[in-house]
Amino acid sequence: MTDMKQIKTADIMPASATAHERAEAPLSKPLPRVVFRDAHYSELPAVARVMSLAFWDDHIFGALIHPHRDQYPLDSDLYWLRRARVNFWDYRYKFLVAVVPDERGAGSDRVVGIAQWERLGKGARTLDCAWYDPRESLPLLIGLFICLQVLRAYKGTTR
Repeated sequence: MTDMKQIKTADIMPASATAHERAEAPLSKPLPRVVFRDAHYSELPAVARVMSLAFWDDHIFGALIHPHRDQYPLDSDLYWLRRARVNFWDYRYKFLVAVVPDERGAGSDRVVGIAQWERLGKGARTLDCAWYDPRESLPLLIGLFICLQVLRAYKGTTR
């Protein structure tokens, strides 16, 4: 079995071609290999963009939370970025990304998918740190830092 799968392009065969004729058509460029792995903190802006695009037409995250998303499309990205930055440091959350090799940069990956889980219940309590562990305060500190950044940006726009 090969690592690369082949795809067909729509311009190879006319729309009137039968399914059998399309199956026999020559194959075009290979699909890039998708790799699933743990997300890195530096990939959170790309994660936020994928989440924003995925929930763009969703009733809750689209219409209710971001009613002006067509006028201010980056606000939706910032919403998901703030959530991802806070949740990334919480041990109950798990972020996986689907990446493909980026054609623009040598050795870099492009995020094309995201999966996020939160462990709930008694099992989640086993992942919590002791009250005196400094890692326990990371989500709170990151959230506070983000709020301060937002306030600072807001004050800068009202002058």
